[in-house]
Amino acid sequence: MLVGAKRLDGGNPFQLLVSADMFVDGLLTARMFSTTSLITTSAQIGNLTVDNINVKDGAISGLVSAQSNGQQTSVTINVRTARAVAVLANRVGDLSSRFRQTGTSTGAIKIYRGGNLIGAIPANFTMDFDPTPGVNASYLRLGPTTYPILDYPGVGSHTYQVVDDNNVGIGGVYISVQESK
Repeated sequence: MLVGAKRLDGGNPFQLLVSADMFVDGLLTARMFSTTSLITTSAQIGNLTVDNINVKDGAISGLVSAQSNGQQTSVTINVRTARAVAVLANRVGDLSSRFRQTGTSTGAIKIYRGGNLIGAIPANFTMDFDPTPGVNASYLRLGPTTYPILDYPGVGSHTYQVVDDNNVGIGGVYISVQESK
């Protein structure tokens, strides 16, 4: 709209439509702006609807995680590149529970991709001694354990699972999987 401009009959201002290659040095304000191609260094966007997106060099990484109070949990991630995927598996642990040294398994943290074992480590434990008169016994407490690994699954959808093969005092498990940029 041209401010101060009137039609020849004195009526309302007329609209001016411009079709051209345009360079703007400063502020451009419009209720609606339509273009075939837009190149900008920075943008603040309230709502964005995208039909197709191509992020340069895979600059957005995906992260999925899950937690369970039990012995296992799993996540599925869609990997877009052939780069490494970082997997972090945890036993939460329960240091408040005591177990006799004999007959108690400390267990292992195992990581699977697509049902196939890709890594395992012994889970952490603490050996303590109770000097209480009449007890004088050694015992185990099953502590937190973190197991980080890198995996190269390739492009596609992949399901990762953490399993703690101990069934007592583990406090639950947690897994997070992040694809690299």
